[in-house]
Amino acid sequence: MLKSNLRNMYYKKMSYFYSRNGSLKIPLLILHGWMQNKESWKGIIELLSKDMDIICPDLPGFGDSKDSSFSNFTTSDYSNYLFSFLNDLKIKKINILAHSFGGRIAIDFTAKHEDIVSNLILFSSAGIIHKNPYRKIQFLKKIPGSAYIAGKLRSNDYKNAKEYKNLFLNAISYNAEEKFNKIETPTLILWGDKDRELDLKDAYIFKNGIKKSILEIMPNNGHFAHLEDPYLFTGIIKKYLKKNKNV
Repeated sequence: MLKSNLRNMYYKKMSYFYSRNGSLKIPLLILHGWMQNKESWKGIIELLSKDMDIICPDLPGFGDSKDSSFSNFTTSDYSNYLFSFLNDLKIKKINILAHSFGGRIAIDFTAKHEDIVSNLILFSSAGIIHKNPYRKIQFLKKIPGSAYIAGKLRSNDYKNAKEYKNLFLNAISYNAEEKFNKIETPTLILWGDKDRELDLKDAYIFKNGIKKSILEIMPNNGHFAHLEDPYLFTGIIKKYLKKNKNV
């Protein structure tokens, strides 16, 4: 059962959970993945809530934050929106835990606002664009990363995006590697070794590109390791944050 201090709140058109009274000084912002929502993180919030304050929004366009005004959001729009959100909550320092789609947003946010982000945790993060010279789509072949984008256009994620197809296209066009040299924040790269959505090879690209990063691999876990093995997952998060200037 969830702790009584977990509140469902609204900021403009965005719904979010806010759990307070954790023992660590710096709160944790959780950014969910594509087609996911804050509800899928309830179990993790419960396990972490004694140790830290937690803010977990339905990112604009998802869950209870669906609204047509978000349908053309770019990754930069998301990070700017979150900056205003945290500023209005008067939060001066934040730790970020970002999964998959949320990873792009966290990278963009951290690159812009390193003074705010104490620690960054990228969990099976999206943001690496793979170029494949052997697959050519005529109308896209002159665009960098065209084969990657063309493949995504055929994916279920794109087909299921419905009125948010532009949002999806904006997301997959974002190249996180371009921001790596702007990130000095201590970063944990966390990945399941059985991830079939985002290959483990991507974890090493993040590790080699972000200066102050370490990599931890969760054995026998896939893309949703936080649901598959929540106790191992939260144990890693707590250990990392307690070690990195949060007490």
